[in-house]
Amino acid sequence: STGGLFLLVGIVYERTHTRLIKEYGGLAKLMPVYAAFFMVITLSSIGLPGLNGFVGEILVLLGAYHMSAAVFSKSLLFFLVSGMVLGAAYMLWMYQRVFFGEVRNPHLEEHTNGKDMNLREIGYMTPLVILALWIGLYPAPVLNRMEPSIKFVLDRVTPVVVKIEIEKGLKSPVVEHSEWKPEMLPQPPAEEGQPVNEEQEKGK
Repeated sequence: STGGLFLLVGIVYERTHTRLIKEYGGLAKLMPVYAAFFMVITLSSIGLPGLNGFVGEILVLLGAYHMSAAVFSKSLLFFLVSGMVLGAAYMLWMYQRVFFGEVRNPHLEEHTNGKDMNLREIGYMTPLVILALWIGLYPAPVLNRMEPSIKFVLDRVTPVVVKIEIEKGLKSPVVEHSEWKPEMLPQPPAEEGQPVNEEQEKGK
């Protein structure tokens, strides 16, 4: 969605040679097809359900909520959610200022030459919209492709996180649902004359 926004800004900049929001207004009247593409990509960027941005945002929130207390404080979720809400509010405000209302710039129609998106621009934006819808409605192929790499990282990070939590006496979903238990963590060598635990005895 970010790449799509850059492309869309480039389309209108090529015509008007300005990126200032105050120079626009009423653009939907002059370029309705462009306004429709911009709306879809904007909604994708703010995480509307059914579009690809929602998949990423919900996974981040769920991961942060279930993340270990040793690594991530749940109180910081407030700032995560606030950032998402403020970002969505800004994007919608920007869209309203640029595309709706009266045409504030008297030269805007002259700069756009009364032309909407051409076939070339529609051609390279359409696949991005299709991908945004496809990933938003059926993200499994992308997530399945990522799963081996994510598992590789988790297999190496989880033991360290569990060890930190156990040492601090913390309880989180990572400890409760992880296969890594205290007895599976490396044990310091017993000093001479001290008894060893059963696991070490069996290992001998």
